[in-house]
Amino acid sequence: MSTYTSQDEDVVRFRICEKCGKKFRTIQQPEDILSNTIVVKYYPRKSKEHKGKKVILECDPQLA
Repeated sequence: MSTYTSQDEDVVRFRICEKCGKKFRTIQQPEDILSNTIVVKYYPRKSKEHKGKKVILECDPQLA
């Protein structure tokens, strides 16, 4: 499990189901599965945001 923080300070977790091995994302409080229409983008590797485990959440207009 990996934990990141979005641009809106939401906690985003990347998880793997222990039973089936399927990967999924959750957003915290309360814990809820993140929709497939939301794209998680990472900051450039050497940026302070990347080092601080920050991500950008955006709606994918092709999937919405």
